[in-house]
Amino acid sequence: MMLQALTTISHRHTRPVSAGGDATLRVARTFVAIGLTLLTVSTRAQTVVYVDDSATGADDGTTWADAYSDLQDAVSGAMPGTEVRVAQGTYTPDGGTGNREATFQLISGVAVYGGYAGLGDPNADDRNFELYETILSGDLNNDDGSGFTSNVENSYHVVTGSGTDANAVIDGFMITAGHADGPSPHDNGGGIYNSGGSPTVRNCYFIGNSASYGGAMHNSGGAATLIDCYLVGNAASNFGGAIDNFSSMPTFVNCVFVGNWAGGEGGAIHSDLSVVTVTNCTIGNNIAENRGGGVFNYVGVSLILTNSILWSNSDAAGEGLSAQLFNNPSNTVVVNHSCIQGWTGEFGGTGNIGADPFFTRAPDPGADGIWNRVDDDYGDLRLRPESPCVDTADNNADTDANAPGVQPLPDQDIAGNLRIVNGIVDMGAYEFAGSPHAIPTIRDSGIILSGALMIAAGAVVIRRRQRSVASGVQGGASAGPQEG
Repeated sequence: MMLQALTTISHRHTRPVSAGGDATLRVARTFVAIGLTLLTVSTRAQTVVYVDDSATGADDGTTWADAYSDLQDAVSGAMPGTEVRVAQGTYTPDGGTGNREATFQLISGVAVYGGYAGLGDPNADDRNFELYETILSGDLNNDDGSGFTSNVENSYHVVTGSGTDANAVIDGFMITAGHADGPSPHDNGGGIYNSGGSPTVRNCYFIGNSASYGGAMHNSGGAATLIDCYLVGNAASNFGGAIDNFSSMPTFVNCVFVGNWAGGEGGAIHSDLSVVTVTNCTIGNNIAENRGGGVFNYVGVSLILTNSILWSNSDAAGEGLSAQLFNNPSNTVVVNHSCIQGWTGEFGGTGNIGADPFFTRAPDPGADGIWNRVDDDYGDLRLRPESPCVDTADNNADTDANAPGVQPLPDQDIAGNLRIVNGIVDMGAYEFAGSPHAIPTIRDSGIILSGALMIAAGAVVIRRRQRSVASGVQGGASAGPQEG
C-alpha cells in the first residue's frame, strides 16, 4: 500500500502542557543540523572495519588485533559499502572530550553491527548481540544515578540518523543515557536524533534515554524503520516518551515499548503530521501525564496499526481506550487484528479485540508508580497459552504503508523464533511458545542483563565486561554478520 507522502515542514508547534491539560500551538521550532559533522571521505578500499575497545594494535581497523578502539574513528571515515563490526564493550561518542554535541552519525550505505565477541574470545567473529553486549552510551562521566540523575553532562544524542537513506544500518546495539535537554535541536531524541533521514534500526535496545521530545528517538522528516527493537524506560518531559514523530513516515515492526513516560502526550509514541505504520508491536505500561499513554496522534496523522497489542497504558484519564490510543478526529486511523484495552469499535477495522492479552508476567513500576526506579519490573510480554492474541492476527499485513505493494511480515518474531506458528500469526511482538530476548527487570538492588547492563537503583549503569586480550588474536572478514 502506498500513502501520499507528507510535505516536510521545518517548524513545529509548541504545545506546553498546562495544569488543566490544555495545549496551545507552539511555533518556530526550527530544526538545524547536528553540531558535530563527521567526515565521510576515506581512502580505504576495504569493506570490513573492526572496532574493539580492548584493542592495542595499530588502531587502523584492518583486523581484530589492529581494530579501532574508538567507534567514532571507524564510523567517521567509512565509505558506502563498508561494514563496521563492533566488539562487546561500551562506546561513547565524545572520544573523551566531554563534548555533549558529539554523536555517532550514521552514513548511507554503511552498516554498523554490534554484538561481536572480539579480542579474548576463541573466535572474535562470533556474533550474538545478547551475549556480547555492545553499548553506545551518552553517560560521558559514567556517573548516572537513579531516575535520570547525574546526567547533566550526557550526550544530547547518542546516535544521529539525519540525512541518511535506508542503507544506513545500525544493528545489535544497546543505546542508552542520551539526554537531550539543550536548545533546539538538542532537545529532541536522546537516543537517536533523525532529521530528514531514513535509517534502518534493527535488534537495538533503547534504555534510559531522555529528551524534551522523543526520549529514545525523534524523527523529523524521512522514513526511519525500526525492526525487532526494545524501547524500555525512556522519558520525555513533553511529548513522546519513546518516539516523537513530526512530518515523517516511520515504520515499526516487531517492537516492544514498555515503561516509557511523557510529561505531556504520547507515553510511547507521539505523532504530528506523519504517516506511521505499526505492525506486530507490543505497547504496554507506558505513561503520559496528560493524554495518550500508549499512542497519541496530534494533527495530520495517518496511523496504520496492525497485529499489535496496546495494554495497560495510562494517562490522566485512566487506562481506557483513549489512554491506549488517543486520536484527534481529523486524523486517519486504520486498526486491524489488534488487541486494545477498552476497545469499543470506535476505529472500525477487522479482527480487533479488547480482551486481556494474558502476558506471561505483566510489567509493574512498583509501589511508587514511577518507571526507572529501583522497584521496577518490566515484565515478560510473551503470550500465555490461553491468550486471545494467539493465532488471531493477519498473515498478509503490510508492514510499510509508505512503500508500493505489500511488504510482508518478517520470518521471525522479536525473539528470533518463527513469526508464524500453527499457520496464523499472533498479535504482538512475540509468537507464542518462543523464547524472549532478555528484558530488563529491576528487583531489589538491581539485576545484571547478560553481564554488561546493570540497572541499579533504577538507573542504567554501564559496567565494562573484563576481558583479557590474547596476543596475536586476529579475526578476518566472514561472509557477513552472523546473527545471534
